[in-house]
Amino acid sequence: MDVRNRVRYFSAMSRKYEDTAQERVEPTLDAGPLYEADSGAARNFQAEGSPNKPGTWSIDVLQRMEWKRFELLVAEYYRRLGFRVETVDHGADGGVDATIFEGDSPRPFAIVQCKAWAQRVDVKPVRELLGVMAHRKVARGIFVATGDFTSEAKSFANPNGIECVSGMALTTRIESLSDDVQHELLSLACHGNWTTPSCPSCGAKTILRLGKDGNVSWTCSTHPEISFPVRRDDDAPGGHDRRRIDEGARQLVNLLRITVPIAFLIALLSFAVPSMLNRASRDAQSLVKDAAKSQTVLQPRSPLGVPSAADSAKAAAQERALAERQRNSELLEKQAVAEREADRKEAAWKNFFHRSDDCAIEENQTTVICANEYIRARREFDARWERGQF
Repeated sequence: MDVRNRVRYFSAMSRKYEDTAQERVEPTLDAGPLYEADSGAARNFQAEGSPNKPGTWSIDVLQRMEWKRFELLVAEYYRRLGFRVETVDHGADGGVDATIFEGDSPRPFAIVQCKAWAQRVDVKPVRELLGVMAHRKVARGIFVATGDFTSEAKSFANPNGIECVSGMALTTRIESLSDDVQHELLSLACHGNWTTPSCPSCGAKTILRLGKDGNVSWTCSTHPEISFPVRRDDDAPGGHDRRRIDEGARQLVNLLRITVPIAFLIALLSFAVPSMLNRASRDAQSLVKDAAKSQTVLQPRSPLGVPSAADSAKAAAQERALAERQRNSELLEKQAVAEREADRKEAAWKNFFHRSDDCAIEENQTTVICANEYIRARREFDARWERGQF
């Protein structure tokens, strides 16, 4: 069985397994040709309809959702809380997926960043959100993810006016709403083809394509030149894709890529390396003997008590190394002092700021009263810190 027929075989077995488990979306053939044994063309797939629509909210619903639908869900959630929300349909968003306004106020109440990631969000994207807040002069930021956040990200976000909302926390908040609102949000989130990722450039749905090399990628249905690989845990749109499209074919191609070079290398080692090692050993012994003779002939003869050029160069190198160690030691000491000062400021802030009883409830922390409470406390703390009162 040649490689292409194996591709078709493993593709059929993969689809049969997924049908049994009731976890896949039935693909329909695109306008492109089939991946036949006598054809060099690729097979194109298009997901039709939508997966089985869930009846209730769960963290699994968020993790199956494509990135754009997740952003729309978050925006609609805050609208149901009474905020006015502005979003970017597609294209570059400048690090902001939604802007929240309170009432008719022209000044944003908060900016929102959404990440449909399966892995935990690290501190770097949270720092980037803080930079956008500073640029737009917005005091509050909300970072919503389908997964969770690292402890470092949470520690950085809290004192900087950023609220981290994990997928589990968002699910709990939605479940605390009325049954009608829950149902409407679920209908919005799971309407139509809600798991196939959208094109980040134009917003159109993408198509799964199997290339000649066995790799599967998402391709924009409107602009075929735009494509990105199928991934699970990175920043690419479609990061939560759960389809196992032609997994057996890709495994076979990857296996061939590994085994063929290894077999060639083993054959090369078996026949060519022994003679090369013997020749290299003889050449090395000859070089050692020649070096010993050269060392004897070229040994510096300096007057008694006068250091040779080699000794002077060695001493200079030692002095440079000592100076470098001293500079490194000073830098490390400055860094340690800065870290201790930051830890002291963080401890002082924790002792200074205590939320009121109403704002200590997590669901109330998005209200204007609680946000103003936090901002006033932060400004007072910064002013007192500058005056050295802590």
